[in-house]
Amino acid sequence: MVLQNLNFAIVVPCYNEGKRLNLDYWNYVIENTPNVDWLFVDDGSTDNTIKVISDLFPRPNINLLKLNLNKGKSEAIRLGMLWFYSNMKNNELENNQLVIGFIDCDGAFELSDILKFVQICKVKFSSESQIPNFQAIISSRVKLSGREIIRDPLRHYIGRIVVTFICKSWKSAPYDTQSGFKLFFSSPKLFEVLNEPFKTSWFFDIEIIMRIRSIGIENFEVWEEPLNSWKEIGQSKINVLKYFSVLREIFEIRKIVNKNNMQERKDNKWI
Repeated sequence: MVLQNLNFAIVVPCYNEGKRLNLDYWNYVIENTPNVDWLFVDDGSTDNTIKVISDLFPRPNINLLKLNLNKGKSEAIRLGMLWFYSNMKNNELENNQLVIGFIDCDGAFELSDILKFVQICKVKFSSESQIPNFQAIISSRVKLSGREIIRDPLRHYIGRIVVTFICKSWKSAPYDTQSGFKLFFSSPKLFEVLNEPFKTSWFFDIEIIMRIRSIGIENFEVWEEPLNSWKEIGQSKINVLKYFSVLREIFEIRKIVNKNNMQERKDNKWI
């Protein structure tokens, strides 16, 4: 099954991004991705985010979802993905022609990488069976020779320690679970994992993958693709008051990962 006419639906979560949202960047990206439907989710912003986003309209491939209350990035993305499921044509869903995902709004990802990921989907999501082996394409901020990856060293090393702790029992864990650009092959079962809010906010990326694995999508595999370019934009929104919340979520997501892996080992034992 060669999927040449894939439809792409990408959620862009925004919260108080009035000063940081780069209109030149997004105008350029949207104009050069006519086969991508973009949904900007205003997550209960209290600044002029809505006004800034409205400057991107009107275009046929851009949409806006406004949440009255701030629900957090993970919930904004979940509701945005559900919005696409509610508004896409039935034949796109039934014929497995939809790729759905999310990307950070800060402009850290180059257009060339976005276009590259679209092309990778057309290859990796092609299969002789109805469900392809690879069903998730995620970006990876690996500083390889010839790549321009600019990250804050301290945040990078702390992130590596945290992810290593979380994914210790997950042998096939991606190198960079927190990179903010991920695309998923849209099977009917993917909709199931979005029905309930995520238990974590900071590590919902991992939780999505764990949920997909737990519902038993056949031969589910993640393809991790290194970015050619990525640069840190602005400062982290994590402050001292949120450290305890992050710490709690570290143990929560580790519990989810371990439970999932134990169940998989148990299932495989009886095959």
